[in-house]
Amino acid sequence: MTTSIEPNCDPLPLVEYGDIDAPGAYVLHDTGLLLRVPPEEVAWGHSPPIPSGNPHPVLASRLSEDPWIPVDQARGIAESHHLPVSF
Repeated sequence: MTTSIEPNCDPLPLVEYGDIDAPGAYVLHDTGLLLRVPPEEVAWGHSPPIPSGNPHPVLASRLSEDPWIPVDQARGIAESHHLPVSF
């Protein structure tokens, strides 16, 4: 007997890279890289994010509110939502 697990189909929060204002673990849509944003990085008065260098908007999906989610779990979430994975 085979058991299958359906992936979570709830949409992930989507934001432009320069507009990230909440801590968490994000995957960049153009490169598939994992971006960890701890709370201190989005605290009031902190430096703005490093520019992406891309002339077009770079989209990111938040995989987890926990910036330190294990890589294998982050990868599984991204893959279940058909997002690029390069981590």
